[in-house]
Amino acid sequence: MNEEEHPLGMLVAAGIDTDSLYEDKASGKKDDLPHLAACLKALRHGDTLVV
Repeated sequence: MNEEEHPLGMLVAAGIDTDSLYEDKASGKKDDLPHLAACLKALRHGDTLVV
């Protein structure tokens, strides 16, 4: 999969600012998702969250 086919690459190609992208790796052992917490904190009324 090249960068343009990768979901994050597609968002960047669509004009989404990389400062607005958050990514965590989840596993069965770890429930700490610091980027999710930062994302939820950054949300403002009227924003759209895409998961």
